[in-house]
Amino acid sequence: MAHTPQRVTCCEVDGDRGHESRHRLLREVYDAANRGDFDALLERLHPDIVWVTPTRRITGRNQVAGWLLGWHASAAPTHRPEELIDVGDTTIALVSISYTDGRPDNHPAHVWRFRNDLVERLEVFPQREDALEVHGPG
Repeated sequence: MAHTPQRVTCCEVDGDRGHESRHRLLREVYDAANRGDFDALLERLHPDIVWVTPTRRITGRNQVAGWLLGWHASAAPTHRPEELIDVGDTTIALVSISYTDGRPDNHPAHVWRFRNDLVERLEVFPQREDALEVHGPG
């Protein structure tokens, strides 16, 4: 059975249909990251999280914590989810990321999966089109 995707802009997230807890969790993750509250962010990750970036695959909450601390210290990013797209058990977040160190903004896609109301997997796609091609609505 094909899944009908739910396309939700950030302004519409509070009124989404059936994915409220996922969207709330993602808002909490992005908000915690933006304020540098890594304890709050890590509480929302499954202990066996798989975190995939374009250059590495990180497994486990402790390893993700170490990587996040280093990356945020060097890059000082601010994440702004622009759109959330739900397809089955996956939510694709189209995100705008800005930096305080002068590097240009970027606009990746973050593909999130969940287990027991926690983030189980994140895969970062630098090109949004790639994420939509692999995980998006058919």
